[in-house]
Amino acid sequence: MVPKTMRVAVAVLGLAVVLVACSNKPSTPAGSSKTPTIGSTSSSTSTPTTGDMLTGKWSGTYTGTTPAGATGTFTILFRQNGSQVTGSIDIQNSPCISTGSISGLLRETAIAFGVVKGAQRIDFAGTISGNTMSGNYSAPQCGNAEGMWTATKTG
Repeated sequence: MVPKTMRVAVAVLGLAVVLVACSNKPSTPAGSSKTPTIGSTSSSTSTPTTGDMLTGKWSGTYTGTTPAGATGTFTILFRQNGSQVTGSIDIQNSPCISTGSISGLLRETAIAFGVVKGAQRIDFAGTISGNTMSGNYSAPQCGNAEGMWTATKTG
């Protein structure tokens, strides 16, 4: 198990990277959501970001590491336009968000998207391989919840 101080240090470092990356972009208008960014990825095989490989229904599960033991399922309806992804999500067993709008980016096999419902936000980052994807999530406004997720395209 990773010591709490190490997890906090990694979270602070991750936040610093996001803040630096976002500082060079124009501000987001009031009432709109920010789209997560994806850093440079290296891969021996490249998955195109054009077309609609993500468009459709995805079903998944999540497991919380903070707080430990939080589990649930979710269903995402993705719409892809080039590297941009949008859509909606329904989350079961979450104390913070049960439904929300999605906005994100796809670059090669890397995906990053955020779910927004009011003041609450969950950020997802992961990788895609065929009809499956998996990664990590964080929800700073929901008790600093963090964990892992996986999803499979079902339609």
